[in-house]
Order: sequence, then structure tokens, then C-alpha cells
Amino acid sequence: DKKKQAVALGSAAYAFSNSGEYEQAIDYNLRALAIYEKLDVEIPDDIENKKSLCNIHNKLGAVYYYLANYDKAIEYWQKALQFSSEINDKEGQAYLLNNIGLIYEKQGKYDSALVNHRQSLKIKEELNDRPGISGSINNIGNIFFYKKEYSNAIEHWKRALKIKDELNEKPGIINSLQNIGYGYYYLKDYDKALEYIYTGLKIAEEINHRHYLKEGYIKLADVYSD
Repeated sequence: DKKKQAVALGSAAYAFSNSGEYEQAIDYNLRALAIYEKLDVEIPDDIENKKSLCNIHNKLGAVYYYLANYDKAIEYWQKALQFSSEINDKEGQAYLLNNIGLIYEKQGKYDSALVNHRQSLKIKEELNDRPGISGSINNIGNIFFYKKEYSNAIEHWKRALKIKDELNEKPGIINSLQNIGYGYYYLKDYDKALEYIYTGLKIAEEINHRHYLKEGYIKLADVYSD
């Protein structure tokens, strides 16, 4: 039973990936992929097999991302995106476009990153995925920040913050507040920078979020150092 073999190989690959054994994860995913590709040739209209092909390419992309092999990660995520489009999986398309955008961001290819994040945002808006919308707007703000367009970055982070406030998503609220504060720091508006960073720190203290406590104090140190 080829399908069950492929499922078993994929499950093993997932276990290897979770335990950090990435080379083994790649090997088992590729073995599963070979079976799914053969089945796709035999039965090209099998939607479930297309979903499996999408899933395996997505997993391979993730493993290569963890290994910081970004070219390979994009290669597999773009193939996953192709299969996701074939089966009209909108959520999957939005997720993959977001991931590809994050890689382009790491590579400093900011215009390409913007294209992918905006495409992801458009789909999330069609699906009325409010958490996803705020995430994409936040990511677009990050790109503008790296492009040194600080006012544009702040504008997007404030839009993301508004949605996160409506959703009462505390960690997301803190992240946006700290981002906005840091944007004002780069604009040398230190009063506003301190206002937003301190507001974020207060919430981080309330929920005892150690990561954002650390990030907040680092950002405060930067502001005070000027």
C-alpha cells in the first residue's frame, strides 16, 4: 500500500524534525515525496494526493528553513504554493506566501518580501482572518523598518495594534507597542518611544512574558543611551 508507506515515512520525518535530526527528516520526507510524485503521475486528478504533495513540500521547506538553507526552503515552499493553488487551499496559500516573505526579509530582498506579504494579506482579508491580517500588516511594517522608512513602518504597526487590541491578543499587543516605540526611537522622538515601550513593558509584567520583558529593557537601554 504505497499511500500508507508514504504516510508512515512522512510521520517518521516529522518525528526526526521535532527532535532536531534534520538530515534524517529530509531523507524520510524525500522518500515519501517520491511515492506521492509517482502516484500523481498515475492518478493526476487525485485531490488528496495533491494535498499530500503540498504537505511534504511544506515540511521540506520548513526543515531547510531551520537549517538556514533559505534558497532550498523557498524552492520547496514555492512548489507547495503551486500545489496549494491547484487545490484552491486559500489558507495554505496565505501561510506559504507569508513564509516565503519572511525568507526574503532574512535575505535582505525587501521588495520581494513586500510582494509576498501583500499577497498573503490580500488572501487573509478575503478569508476575514483577523489574527492573520494583523500578522501580515505587522510583517509589512517590519519590512518598511528595514528599508529605513520609519514613519511608514509605524503606520503599519499601529494598524496591526488596533486589530490586536480588538482581539485582546496580549503578546501581539506588546510586540506592536515595542515596535512602534522603536520606530519613534529611530525618528529621534524619544518621548513617544519611551511612552510606547513602557506601555508594552507594563503589559509584559502583567502577564509575566519574559521574552518581551527582555526585549523591552533592551529597547529602553537603546533609547536612554542616546
